[in-house]
Amino acid sequence: MAINFIFQRLMDQAISDGIIQDGSNKSRLYFQQKAKETEDADLPIVDNLFRRKSLIDNYKELPFKPGDIFLFKYDPKNKNKNSLPYYDRFPISAIIDVTPTYCLGLNFHYLPYRERGLFMKQLLEFRDENVLTDKTYLDIDYDKVRSTGTSKLYYKACIKKYLNNHIRGRMIKIHPEEWQYVISLPLQDFRKVPNVNQVWEDSRLKWNGKI
Repeated sequence: MAINFIFQRLMDQAISDGIIQDGSNKSRLYFQQKAKETEDADLPIVDNLFRRKSLIDNYKELPFKPGDIFLFKYDPKNKNKNSLPYYDRFPISAIIDVTPTYCLGLNFHYLPYRERGLFMKQLLEFRDENVLTDKTYLDIDYDKVRSTGTSKLYYKACIKKYLNNHIRGRMIKIHPEEWQYVISLPLQDFRKVPNVNQVWEDSRLKWNGKI
């Protein structure tokens, strides 16, 4: 089951619309709106896929897998929403595990822009081939992510569990050639926190092993 790289078209449209991906609020709102519009796109809805017994029995048929990077819209269930100090409604996440009930992923939005690039550089050591193509993926799992050779434990700040039935709409697969570019876009939409800098300060304590 193939997934079109919709984000490529979104960026082409952004250029034609005169949108500059410079970290501005205009850019952030533009791409968030485009992400919302994909709810009507011809992409598989995650929870519906796992209602098909064939996919539960054979994960290789899934259109997403560990090592792919996706943008999606997420709405935590109410009890989690109330207990979480904050959450991101538009994760950009490298998937490291998939089950019939949840996906485990690394949401780059919990890292400041510079650290996103540094963490991606670490993860690229696990790519399955040197040349990035539409087939490239990161050969990662939880243990491999934990073993990244650095004193900065970035994974601790951004590893998150996403319930499949709370992923709203579709998951947008990011082309490997655009991984580093897309993670630098200001797509984060943190709720219950007045400023993203508070999120990043908490994350800094986590990747430095302070909490």
